[in-house]
Amino acid sequence: MKQKILSRVSTLLLVLWCAVYTCHAQQNTFAIGYDMGYAFRTKNATATLNLRYGITDALRIETYGKYSPSIEDYSMWGVGIDAHYLIPISRKAFFYPIAGLGYIQYKQDMNEWLEALIKIIEDITDQPIDMPNDKHKRLATQLGIGFEYRFSKHFSSHAACKYLIINDFNQFYLSAGIAYHF
Repeated sequence: MKQKILSRVSTLLLVLWCAVYTCHAQQNTFAIGYDMGYAFRTKNATATLNLRYGITDALRIETYGKYSPSIEDYSMWGVGIDAHYLIPISRKAFFYPIAGLGYIQYKQDMNEWLEALIKIIEDITDQPIDMPNDKHKRLATQLGIGFEYRFSKHFSSHAACKYLIINDFNQFYLSAGIAYHF
C-alpha cells in the first residue's frame, strides 16, 4: 500500500513537472534555483533544488526536492509543488505568499549513546535486539511567505519562511537561495 502511494505521488509529480516543462516552451519564464535553510523542530540544515515556472506575471508554480541530513536525530527528504502569488514591491523586488502540497519522508535516528547501550545489552545477553523502524512517509501541506530580489534579467535571490503541516510532525523553517532565470 505504501509503495502504491509513493508510486502515485511520484507519477503525479512527474506529470506536473512535464506540464511545467511544456509550458516553458510557450511562455519562456522558467527558473532553476538552490536554497539552504534551517528546520526548527529537527534542528537540521536543509538543502533544496527547485524548478519554477511563471504561469502569469503574478502567479508561478515551483516544484522542489528537499533533503535534510541527520544532525539532531532526524533526517528528512521530500518532493512537492508550491504556488506563489507575486506582489511587486518595486521593479526588482517581490513579496509572495506560498501554498503547496508535498510528500515527505522523515526518520528519527538513534543517538550514539542509545546505540552503545543496545550493543552492551546485546553483548551481555547474546541476543540481538530488534529496533522498530521509525521511518514515516506523509503527505504534507506547506504555507508561508517569501521575498525575491532580481539582480539582473537572469539572477535573483530569495528568502522564505514556511510552515510544513504534516499529520503528526509539523515544522517551521527558514530558507534563502539563488535562482537562474531563462
